[in-house]
Amino acid sequence: MLQIQHTIWNYAGVVRSPKRLTRARRILLELREEIQSFYRGCRLTRELIELRNAVQTALLVVHAAALNPVSKGCHYVVSEE
Repeated sequence: MLQIQHTIWNYAGVVRSPKRLTRARRILLELREEIQSFYRGCRLTRELIELRNAVQTALLVVHAAALNPVSKGCHYVVSEE
């Protein structure tokens, strides 16, 4: 769960760029794959289901951020470095 939180904070937080959002998506997709393979082979627990849902939600946040390239409110989009 901490890796999901750190990924969102570091790459899809207040200051965003297309490059950083792409990196967040790649990290989260790898995490989702690991979680899914674990999910298929283990007994379901509340924590495992919450972890699976958290990574899916994080991917949706990154996707929505990528669709909104405008600096508005408390988010700031930077040009590519």
